Amino acid sequence: MNTVQGKSNKTGRLRTRVGCLLLAAVHICIVYVAPAGLARDRLKHGLGLCMPEKPDAVERNVQRLASIGLLPQALSAIETAVKKDRSNGQYLFLRAQLYETNERLDEAEADYRAAWKTGQLDDRELMHAAWEMNHFGGFKTCRDICDQLTKSKRPHFAGGGYFVRARLAGIDRDYPAAIRDYEQAIRVEPGHTQAYFELGRIYFNSARYQEAVDRITSGLKQITKTDQQTRSDALRWRGESYAKLGKNQEAIADLSQAIEISPLLGYLLVRRAEVYKKMGLKEKAEADLKKARQVDESIGI
Repeated sequence: MNTVQGKSNKTGRLRTRVGCLLLAAVHICIVYVAPAGLARDRLKHGLGLCMPEKPDAVERNVQRLASIGLLPQALSAIETAVKKDRSNGQYLFLRAQLYETNERLDEAEADYRAAWKTGQLDDRELMHAAWEMNHFGGFKTCRDICDQLTKSKRPHFAGGGYFVRARLAGIDRDYPAAIRDYEQAIRVEPGHTQAYFELGRIYFNSARYQEAVDRITSGLKQITKTDQQTRSDALRWRGESYAKLGKNQEAIADLSQAIEISPLLGYLLVRRAEVYKKMGLKEKAEADLKKARQVDESIGI
């Protein structure tokens, strides 16, 4: 009886140990092995080694990599995709963006041009490409894209095309061309507030001061109260235009508002000081110049 009971106890203990070992094995698989496998798969996918074949999936994968800061891996992934399909405008557009982020600007311009030539980019993408190239200096391709955008049936993008093309003309100091395109931007898209201010600045540079005042005034009527920086810039240019017209009180009023919005911009104080000096208000002019030096050490007046 005791022998049987002893054997039974040993069997029970053995079964318990085996059960514990099995549970431990399952636990290890669940906690360590399976996630490790998943992690490896995810890592491969994240590094672009498991590149999806569908174009939409490729784009999502590249954008996801870029969004989490894995720019070299994103660039490697899209370069692989471009090698497989050089006629895909979306791939070229994505690669251009990544080249630009990596400051490979010549390559970025070449890809934006190639993407544009495929005819596969929509107006939004064309507008993005034009804006970016306007900023980094890809002016030739930018102009060609703007020419196409001006023919868009959607006012926002047509107006945007005229606007960017006008900015390029302004950079070249081709003020008549800049004025024509800014005026067209306003005609096509009357709500394009920035166009009024940029046009006012070009009129100022062309010594057409009353036209500068008129255009900036039109823009100020449309500007939102939240866009204070743009308001400050507009008031500065209108104030300077008033000063050129000899309307010193109006100039002081505009420059004072601009200073209230942007108190740390020393050049605004310098401009107001110049008007005060013209009015014979030397004490006020000196006070502005002193404050200008305090807020901006580069001012050595």
